[in-house]
Amino acid sequence: MWDDAVVLFDPTDRVDSDAIGSLAVCRKMDGAQILVRVERARKTGEATVRCANDVSLDVTLDTASPVIAVIP
Repeated sequence: MWDDAVVLFDPTDRVDSDAIGSLAVCRKMDGAQILVRVERARKTGEATVRCANDVSLDVTLDTASPVIAVIP
């Protein structure tokens, strides 16, 4: 989506509450890392996220870290 862009974020070992409602780098329970907007999340890791192609997904997150900046 953003060819050669740099995404700055501060990795966490949990679903950070600051990631909810914003662009975030997330790791799903299966180990895959995704860049999405976290629409809502529960303490159990269950979350609804919105992908770049505007598709909404229900996933289980291991971690979610809010994006600090994107350098194109």
